[in-house]
Amino acid sequence: MSPGRLAIMPRPRGGVQLVDEVLALREENVDVLVSLLSPEEVEEWTLQQEHIVCKAQGIEFIHFPVPDHGVPEVNQNSIQLIQSLVNKLARGESIVLHCRMGVGRSSLLAACVLAARGVRVDSAFSRIAEARGRLVPDTEAQYDWLSEFTQSPAFRLVSTATA
Repeated sequence: MSPGRLAIMPRPRGGVQLVDEVLALREENVDVLVSLLSPEEVEEWTLQQEHIVCKAQGIEFIHFPVPDHGVPEVNQNSIQLIQSLVNKLARGESIVLHCRMGVGRSSLLAACVLAARGVRVDSAFSRIAEARGRLVPDTEAQYDWLSEFTQSPAFRLVSTATA
């Protein structure tokens, strides 16, 4: 993965396969891995050690739970996450976002980052869909959330702070 790249993927395989999954990310020069899985999904897919395995491979791990097919709350945590990801990209760090299938929540967060960098919402989702090879996001509510978020005062804080 080239420096300063943003990617999405399905969740890694858990359990005994997790180490190999994270090693593959390290070989692709991934600097940051963001999981959007709910705590229940983390347990279901045996990914409880994801943060430890990432740390051992020198990959920063961020867990930002969002319900499956859901949208994040607009609060200080979500605003800080988006700002942080935009800043990491600007510094040349490579970031991978994952949810269960790499379609809904991860594409929504990727589109947030792109929008904060000046890309229009429809164009952001089109770019992600082309790269992913399928339509994104997963739900109309996710598309609507980003459209509304980019018109909110909270988004103006993000896009101003990252400009």
